[in-house]
Amino acid sequence: MISSIFGRTKPINYIFLALFGLIFLVCYFLIAAPDVFSLAQLPGIALNIFLVLFTMMLVEFINRKNDLTRDNTYLSFLFLTFLCMFPRIFADLNAVIAHIFILLAFRRVISIRSGQDVRLKIFDAALWVFVATLLYSWSVVFLLLVFAGIFLYGVNYYKNLLVPLVALVVVAILAITFNLWTGQGLQWATYFDLTPTFTLDKYDSLRFLVPVILMACLGIIGLTAYFVGVGRKSYKARIPGWLILFFFALAVLLVALVESANTSELIFVAFPLCVMIVNYLESLERKWIREVVLWLFLLLPLVALFL
Repeated sequence: MISSIFGRTKPINYIFLALFGLIFLVCYFLIAAPDVFSLAQLPGIALNIFLVLFTMMLVEFINRKNDLTRDNTYLSFLFLTFLCMFPRIFADLNAVIAHIFILLAFRRVISIRSGQDVRLKIFDAALWVFVATLLYSWSVVFLLLVFAGIFLYGVNYYKNLLVPLVALVVVAILAITFNLWTGQGLQWATYFDLTPTFTLDKYDSLRFLVPVILMACLGIIGLTAYFVGVGRKSYKARIPGWLILFFFALAVLLVALVESANTSELIFVAFPLCVMIVNYLESLERKWIREVVLWLFLLLPLVALFL
């Protein structure tokens, strides 16, 4: 049933997803976190909800432009329900915005394959990564994704390799100007905190452990199937797949290094992980398995509220 609904690309599907996200968050703040919510937080939460829905549409746009999955809305469905499994993501504005910038950077990297305006695309991608770094320090690891795109698409001329440095200078000048204008001085510690942190408190909660275990199992299956599928394509056709795999590896590295207590860092894993799982679901001949997985994604956020 659910696979047939989201197996098509219809505008009403996105309305369903937006309503699901809103209803889920209301339930979360009323049932799971009544002591955390206050009216003073309402504007910030509303902004985060809007940004998450915008992120979902951005994910869908990147998917459609680059044919990362087939013609369906499975990716948007999995992406939103994945975030709902870890609802504290909605309260971390910096992580949500930084993730948007990383997606914009990925979009520019993957578009290098057209061979047009290559240096401009490299500059834009690096610029978005450095802007994301100002909000979420460990986002800097995704600069490696820019260089991966440069080498995979064979545009690794020395001038192209220097373009990210130009983007760094531009962002640094803008950041210094903003700091001086606001009277903060050159306090770079407010922007860059690259000290690895390891917080184990969240592992005591079933609300966190159950979704993580499920995502880890599906992630291993999806990663294996996606890796095999990419290897069967021609070199040019497999580059977007390699970039997704590299994106996922960097996101896992970021999660390992940050390990924040509120699980907001998991937002960076959502896009590549869901792309891989969707490709696995699309390859299944047994439709009932696909139906079961989709229902798990739908129900687990709701079940986790009562754990």
